Amino acid sequence: DGSDSTNCATACQIAAYEKSYQGCEYFATTSMNALLSSTFFNDFALVVFNPNSTSATVTITKGATSVGSGTIAANSLRVFYLTMDQELRRGYNGACTDTCWSKNIFTDTDGAFRVVTNNPVTVYQFNPFNFAIGAVYSYTNDASLLLPKHVMTNNYMATTMSTFWNNSSGFINIVGTADNTTVQVTYNGDVEGGPNRGQIVNYTLNMHDVLNIPSRFCSAGSYLFCGDQYDLTGTTIRVTAGDPVAVFAGHNCVYLPGAYSACDHLEEQMMPLETWGKNFVAAYTSPFTGTASVANMYRVVAAEDGTVVTFTPAVRAVANLNKGQHVEFTATVDFSVTATKPIAVTQFMLGQQYFAGATTGDPSMT
Repeated sequence: DGSDSTNCATACQIAAYEKSYQGCEYFATTSMNALLSSTFFNDFALVVFNPNSTSATVTITKGATSVGSGTIAANSLRVFYLTMDQELRRGYNGACTDTCWSKNIFTDTDGAFRVVTNNPVTVYQFNPFNFAIGAVYSYTNDASLLLPKHVMTNNYMATTMSTFWNNSSGFINIVGTADNTTVQVTYNGDVEGGPNRGQIVNYTLNMHDVLNIPSRFCSAGSYLFCGDQYDLTGTTIRVTAGDPVAVFAGHNCVYLPGAYSACDHLEEQMMPLETWGKNFVAAYTSPFTGTASVANMYRVVAAEDGTVVTFTPAVRAVANLNKGQHVEFTATVDFSVTATKPIAVTQFMLGQQYFAGATTGDPSMT
């Protein structure tokens, strides 16, 4: 009849209909950061921004337990400090010290945080939030923009890094957003205490559950990166029954590039495969304090066989990739990426020692 149906819809419904990155339901999770000082165990934080002209109410739960709530004024933000899930922070669900190097694959029941609001908001998670508390420095931290549930899908492919230092694992975290969800994982790398590269395994998750998947430790005496067998990049995650899931990937602690300290925790929520594109622009980050040098590392991952990737200017040669394969390189300029089939482009900040004279900075992932 020509009427605008949005006149009858709530702001949350409109955001979902428009597939906005702002939404009213999110899932956050602690991820592997085993070297973090206990000073920061209550410093996991969600930063919630309300872009609306009216206030937004926020409720945060972990399983059946309410762990945070509040009202955010129009055009304002609020930081919600939460307690880290220690099994997920260590990446291990056995008996372990705070800075335990042991890792294993497990499902952490009620490990994730669920955020529900009455108005669309933007949410970021920080692990940890502060770089220092008093005289104690975190030394290892990262953050991620969170995706609302209405843009999650049933299909993902992970980007992370190889196991480092023999036993510092890359990871994938899969978060259940509804009960009785079946997830099929096709592994592109070996898992510590779990499946090997090429295996396909099904898992069942309920709401708030987090499946922790660490890359396998490599042989004693190895140093720096352990190789593709120990790299979960290219692993696919597919929901075969139930609701879409949230997928996070990153690293416990890693040098970037491999010979330059210091190691940092990495994390990022993965974009669904349906959102991968063929055209990207990569912009370098600001120089670290104490240096005018600029460089970033990049990983480009292919969703399909027979993918041809070109770079302008030519920061590296043309890449020919099959499904799950990647190329990795550093660049010191802005550039564009064009592919014949869908790809993901991940940018990393580099370790402080990579830049002569730098006094701040370490790896981060986006």
